[in-house]
Amino acid sequence: MANSNIDTIKLIDEIFLEVNDSDSRFLSSTEYELLKIKTIEESQPKHLYALDSPILQPIKNSEQPKMILGPPQDDNIKTNLGCDGTINVSGFVYYNENGVQKPLINSSVYLYDDDIMVCGSDDLIASTITDWNGYYQFTNIENCDCSGTIDMYLKVIMWNTQFRVINPSSDKPYTHITPTENDIPGGTYIRDMEIPYPGAAKIFATINLGWNVAAQSQWPGDIWTRYPDGTWPFTEVGNPPIIYIPGGSWYNFPDVILHEYAHGLMKKAYGIMPNNSGGTHYIHLCYTEGLGWAEDWANFYPQVINNDGSLDFPFGSINIERIPNYFCEGQTNEARVAGALLDLWDINNDSLDQNSNSPIPFVTLWRDAMWGKRKNSFSEYWNTLHPYLTCNQKLSGVQSVKNNTITVSSICPPIISNFTQSPKPIYQGTSGTVTCNLSQGNGDLTY
Repeated sequence: MANSNIDTIKLIDEIFLEVNDSDSRFLSSTEYELLKIKTIEESQPKHLYALDSPILQPIKNSEQPKMILGPPQDDNIKTNLGCDGTINVSGFVYYNENGVQKPLINSSVYLYDDDIMVCGSDDLIASTITDWNGYYQFTNIENCDCSGTIDMYLKVIMWNTQFRVINPSSDKPYTHITPTENDIPGGTYIRDMEIPYPGAAKIFATINLGWNVAAQSQWPGDIWTRYPDGTWPFTEVGNPPIIYIPGGSWYNFPDVILHEYAHGLMKKAYGIMPNNSGGTHYIHLCYTEGLGWAEDWANFYPQVINNDGSLDFPFGSINIERIPNYFCEGQTNEARVAGALLDLWDINNDSLDQNSNSPIPFVTLWRDAMWGKRKNSFSEYWNTLHPYLTCNQKLSGVQSVKNNTITVSSICPPIISNFTQSPKPIYQGTSGTVTCNLSQGNGDLTY
């Protein structure tokens, strides 16, 4: 649902257009420096941070990231009841998908001391984030509370500083809480946790994959998801963007989830969505340049994660590597630009698309050509992308785009080598012969 202080126009199936936008689209200097020096290992997820408290509010860059490692009070002094050493707690957080245990990556895990009946309130002892295997751990926790030793329970929340999945019935992120273990002795505890919300967990896991790809070069910021909510998937492009995923089988189609997440990415990159980018639309027809650009970016983005050439929905599939001939042509069709972006990015040659030796990296398509550079059509986007490309990428890119019935142009200056003149030098007012080798490039050369 829209924020009450934002004027919105609801579109029938996909996105909201926001009238007044004040979104800050840039990282803090600290986050930027951390991002620059961080080594990326593709086998590991990007590291996120657990939110500091279970309060459903947007997290500003100036407040995050940070961890809670607050020490418990020294109850041995206050009560003379004594403590019992330290505790170590670890385990795996997972969900069940058709009988297979899948890790819940980048979920927030909190260690609590249940003191509300004896001490007046529960104590949040520590928080962490699950890794690529769904693993978490807390080490060397002082085992004291106001009544002796810790009354331990754990809480897992489907949120972090970059994305979350909200349960509409509570209007809070999905949360799993373990039973309290009273007055535990010091020692090591292995506590694996199965999340009892498999649909929400799969959505969270899918968005984690989408976030990881974008965050390799540009952290997009917080994007929320509500599930199950609504009758058709759409994205409300407010601050933050909110994705709505209906009940039924929609959660089981990653292309749908990533399509909507890509709307959130475009909102984060542009601040305001492209002009005329909403309205009723069918994938085989032509509408406006703005709608074609917004929807085609969203249709392309799942391919960066799945790279199977197909968009899969509950009601069928569309092959954007081989778009049917009956689809409308040009950049106002939401499949054609998706096909163009895919051909620019991938290494699969087909027909006019022969860029297997000069694909354009996703970082160039996303961070360099989109972040802070709002455009209203694919042709405007191409003009922004063009300066970041090598000559080979420009020339093969024109053909890749043409392969999808879209015409763009590119000027690539030739490389001049083996320049000779006879006589040497040739003086003004005299004649002579100049020879050289020209390689690559197009356009006119004036001497």
